[in-house]
Amino acid sequence: MKIITLWQPWASFIAWGLKTIETREHGKFRILCYQTIGIHAGKSWDKTWEEHAGKYLTEEQIYNTKQLKQGFDERKESDVRGSIICTVNIYRVGWLLSKHSNEALIDCDLNRFGLFLNNLKIIEPVIPDKVKYKCHQGIWDYDGEIIYLLDL
Repeated sequence: MKIITLWQPWASFIAWGLKTIETREHGKFRILCYQTIGIHAGKSWDKTWEEHAGKYLTEEQIYNTKQLKQGFDERKESDVRGSIICTVNIYRVGWLLSKHSNEALIDCDLNRFGLFLNNLKIIEPVIPDKVKYKCHQGIWDYDGEIIYLLDL
């Protein structure tokens, strides 16, 4: 299975069903169209998340994200850093318009390419073997076991 690594909280936004378009400033991920991919929560936290996503989230969603950050900082058991946390299908790809901003949780009026996501499936978080897998930004392959927990 192809996997993409996203900094937190962006990976969790997808797993929570809030972010249904993943964006890039390039179209290199177009090769993923019509595939089921895994979402890997990276070990970094995007400090600018609220600046970009805040206006598209409810107060409760912002609060939940700040709670996620607290768990991330304190390395609580609930922290999923370094784990594959869900799978999604990419049913369409293409350059975005401003009308896509709410689904992407980021302004899409400037050169943003999108992966349109559906069929979200929550999995038991999997921490890939660091020796076998290079969990890096970009696309990488995972051939280990995936245990599905919940279909949304």
